[in-house]
Amino acid sequence: MTPEQQMHEEEYSRARSRYEDASMEKRRAENEIAEIRNRRQCILNEINQLNAEKKKFEGSKGEIDKSISSNNSFDESLKDSDSKLSLASQGYLAIGSTSESKPQDLNVVFSEKNSKTKNSISTVFSNLRNINQNLENKITELKGNISRLETEEANGRSRENYLSNYAAEQASRMNNAAADMAYHKRHM
Repeated sequence: MTPEQQMHEEEYSRARSRYEDASMEKRRAENEIAEIRNRRQCILNEINQLNAEKKKFEGSKGEIDKSISSNNSFDESLKDSDSKLSLASQGYLAIGSTSESKPQDLNVVFSEKNSKTKNSISTVFSNLRNINQNLENKITELKGNISRLETEEANGRSRENYLSNYAAEQASRMNNAAADMAYHKRHM
């Protein structure tokens, strides 16, 4: 073998090595792109599921907000019923004062029932406020998870773009190495 043929053989070997390296890098990039695309689909499914869950919690929270806002009108109704009970009691006492038996004070008779009712309803509204706060916390948590997943998906898209460009560069390297291999093969 002549020195020129030996040089072409060495150059061919280097070009082949460059071709194989570029081919391996291109395959690695394409495999990672496939993984990113598979993960993206999982992320999008998870985002959709979390959005549906968030919407459900927001609907529940809206209904509870309406109930809690009715607490103000309930408090007004209680004050109104207390004043009406007081007027009725005064009227009953006035009627009873004309009879021989001592009339009962309606405020005293109904105060325990009123007190129990007020306490029960206050407990219900307190529980509603606690549930509302729990729903708000859950909605905030879901928003955070959605945001995290959206960021992960955007990062995946950026990585996919980078890898696509990288795979194209490797394909170009492969073409250049293949041309060098063909040239040196003819002169061996």
